[in-house]
Amino acid sequence: MFGDKNHKAFSRFCLCGHEKSGLDVTFQRSVKSGPNGKVLATISKEAGSTILEVLVADNELLNRPFGGLTDFIADAIADVVFAPHLPQAHISSAERTGAAIFRKELDMARTRMIKAINELDSKELRRNPFQILHSMDADYAWPVEDNVEFVRQLEDIDKRTGELASEHPEILDAFDSIIGGSYKVVKQQLVFQTKGAGKQRFTMNEASSCIRALLDIGFYLRCKAKPGDLFIIDEPELNLHPKSQRAFARLVGRMVNAGLKVFITTHSDYLIKELNTLIMLNQRTEHTRQVQQGFKYDDAELIDSGRVRLYMTGTATKSTAGAGRRPKIRTLKPASIDPTRGIEVETFDDTIDVMNEIQGQILFGGDF
Repeated sequence: MFGDKNHKAFSRFCLCGHEKSGLDVTFQRSVKSGPNGKVLATISKEAGSTILEVLVADNELLNRPFGGLTDFIADAIADVVFAPHLPQAHISSAERTGAAIFRKELDMARTRMIKAINELDSKELRRNPFQILHSMDADYAWPVEDNVEFVRQLEDIDKRTGELASEHPEILDAFDSIIGGSYKVVKQQLVFQTKGAGKQRFTMNEASSCIRALLDIGFYLRCKAKPGDLFIIDEPELNLHPKSQRAFARLVGRMVNAGLKVFITTHSDYLIKELNTLIMLNQRTEHTRQVQQGFKYDDAELIDSGRVRLYMTGTATKSTAGAGRRPKIRTLKPASIDPTRGIEVETFDDTIDVMNEIQGQILFGGDF
């Protein structure tokens, strides 16, 4: 570790690894004393280099006890070494509809930074500037904050075309058919433009809740997604009509077959039933081919049952060493998936059976 005439501390770490260890990428990260404050430390690495360079603004800081810098460096090393072994993840949270409306007003990182600065004692902050890293605990879950930050940058990424969109433009066509138009940036203004001769344009404040709910999904598929990524969608059925929920399930089939890993949470029977249809049609027998053609399902939408896993919430008996009473615990239970019958979701089916029984007794149980 070396100190220069400007009292800056400089250090180098040697990273060892192979061609997939992240050494072939450029990396840079910094932390500031405030939203517009001075840089406290910077970590950088050139592409192809095994050297991780750490620059600290004040050499005196290194002689004071603090853990923030250690964590800062450890997180950076973990990103460089392990990131190539993990799929790039994009999370579309259940809060995406609100984020689409208030995206310009929401700046999570800036808000957390200001809050942390205001809450920290000034002497404590001067003694240990990196304490601010520990004080910037998220008020919201990280997936929500990441989702908000993505939505805030949509005008900047509008001109990009992701790898998935380049290889499979039909996925964008399928998505646009769900929303009945497309998202555009016109004069730095994000709008939704309808199909047809009129091509009306609506801002996100004017657009329907369905259009807002699918905003970040549309931009992710068009500008960022690539095969091998992990796409997590929390309740894709939010604000969607049952017909659109079915269409979204078919879009999921296209995404999976194009190489995306799709993880969804849902309460929608329409979504599950349509996924079942895609699984059952994948038998590709003479009979299922006739059904497929009759209802105009594309081969790219059909899903191999071996590529699907589904888990339901439920209870299980906790194993104990003694012979006493074994408590019940909440857990996830795998659902049965059959290539000819699809997914068995007992919680959905039981509820539907009860509702059908009630209506059957109302309609046919009385005196005629």
